[in-house]
Amino acid sequence: MTSAPDQAYPEIFDQETMKHSFGGDREFTCATMRIYMRGAPALAEKALAAIKGGDNEALAVNAHALKGITSYFTRREMFRLCLTLEHLGRDNALPPQAVNALGTWAQMSAGLKEMLAAMERYLSEGGSGARRR
Repeated sequence: MTSAPDQAYPEIFDQETMKHSFGGDREFTCATMRIYMRGAPALAEKALAAIKGGDNEALAVNAHALKGITSYFTRREMFRLCLTLEHLGRDNALPPQAVNALGTWAQMSAGLKEMLAAMERYLSEGGSGARRR
């Protein structure tokens, strides 16, 4: 039997957050992971484009959406980086703070890659509700 993702990857996922989000329902957890894997990269890319284009509103909207879906899995660093990006957009910090925003985005992007890799590994382990190959 496959362990829960928060137990298998404690450095990525937060046990209390996931318990609150999914109530231990592995099938629901796996389905939500698949949705996250499809949507999160596009939101991150849209946030990057907003930073590069100086579009505060688009940065705030996309960072907020990414923060929201991330919050089902963790309230740790990845969540906090999304929150920082959201605040930069809401505070109309672009373009003067674009360099800081790019640095924060790079850290968030690295965290996103780790999270996506952990989700892919978890789903490929074949636990209940995991994608069949």
